[in-house]
Formats: sequence, structure tokens, C-alpha cells
Amino acid sequence: MVSGRGKLFIKRVSSLVVVLVFMICGAGKLYTEAAGISDSLSVIAKSTSDKLVFFIKGTTENNEITVQVGNKQCESEMKKVADMECPIKTTILLDNSISLSKRWGNEAKELIKKIVDGHSDKEVFRIVTFADSLTEINDYSDKYKTIKKNVDKIEYYNQDSYLTGVLYEIVTGIIACKEENYNRIIIITDGADDEAIKYTQKELVDSILDAGIVIHSIGVSGNHNDSLENMFYYSRLTGGTFGIVDSKTDIDDICMGLEKDYG
Repeated sequence: MVSGRGKLFIKRVSSLVVVLVFMICGAGKLYTEAAGISDSLSVIAKSTSDKLVFFIKGTTENNEITVQVGNKQCESEMKKVADMECPIKTTILLDNSISLSKRWGNEAKELIKKIVDGHSDKEVFRIVTFADSLTEINDYSDKYKTIKKNVDKIEYYNQDSYLTGVLYEIVTGIIACKEENYNRIIIITDGADDEAIKYTQKELVDSILDAGIVIHSIGVSGNHNDSLENMFYYSRLTGGTFGIVDSKTDIDDICMGLEKDYG
């Protein structure tokens, strides 16, 4: 991953050339168009208060990467995410419904605690549960022992789940902050989305693109495959991981995939 100061970043290496074309399209939305990119490479772009920041995942020492605005290349600075001055900000969004609890409740808590244990330097975690609204277990914090104690106290309830609405609320909150941080959202849900229509998928997708975030989707197998497919789409769109889990899933394997964000 790369942070580009100004309007462009360049990584000078040898063989494959990757060109990322940056465009501003109405209402300040950020879009990138990539050429010569392998399937394993993903790009997200975000606008802060004073610069454009690009994050790239899947580059190797055999890539040369350039970014241009229209047909003009600009000066840049490249860093690894873990070397940035600002912390990585991770929001873990847990569906604390009885339906998820019956299938994967204890495993979900253990996964969250392992993710926290595997934190990068300066990483902060926000833990949120959701039903028809958000319940913040803790705001962004690096008090890792306290976070894990809070996770152990999470209870599961017989409740409706308004997945689309709460995700939109979190994403638009990230946009409003206008920060340079690498933001990621890790969603653990069985896919239930009981909310009456409030936001279209296009509205949610546009906000996700504006936010410049990575979304990881952990789908607990159940009866809501259509909703899980939507979540997996958001992950593919942002270069995140996704998949179905059950009682046989190795939690360590999930953590290994998530830790690639630190590269």
C-alpha cells in the first residue's frame, strides 16, 4: 500500500508498468482507472483536507507504478501503510443477533480478540455492534487489553439487523473526517438485513468509493445469501477479503489474510 502526497505517487522498480489514471467526477468523487494490472492488485483513493492519498495492495518489487491526473504526472511520495505517521484505523462491525450467536457467536469474539492481538504499530480499533442502530462498544483506541475485555462482555440479542443503514452511517462518518489514515472495516454478519428500503446500493457504493476504505466481509453461513453476496461485492470493490465461515473455519487463516493490509 502506498500513500501519495499531492496528486501522484511513483514506485521505481523494474519490469511491469502499472498506470493509474485519477479523475475527479462530479461532487468530488474519486475514481481510478488502471491499466496493466494483475488481478491481485487493488487501488483505493481518498481525498483529505489538503491532498489526495492513494493506497495500493498487491504490488511487488517488479512493478513500476505511476499515477497521473488526466495526462499530467505530478510529484509524489511513497510509504508503506505501517510507516505512515497516522495510525491505521480499524472498525470492527459485529452483528450481535441471536441468529449469528447460534452459529458462530463464540468464534466471532475469539476472532475479534485475535485481530486486536495482531495489531500493527499505532493501530487503533473501534468496536461496534449493530441491530436497528449502532452500539459503540469503544471508540478508536489502542488500549488493546481493555478492548478485548469489552469484546468478552458483548451480548447477543433477538433483534432486527439493519446492515445497509449502519454501514452507510459508518462510511459517511469516515468521509466527514477527511483524514489521511488507512481506514478499514471488518464486518462479521450472517447477512440479515431487515431494514425497509432507505439507501440504494448505488448510494452505498458511491459513499464507499468516496471514503477510500477497505472492507473485509466475514459471512456466517445461514439463510441470507443474497445479502452476503452484496457484502462480498463491497469487499471485491475495495480489495478486501471475504468468505463464508462456519464451525470448521480456522480463525488463524482469517487473521493472516487481514494482516496483509499492513504491507
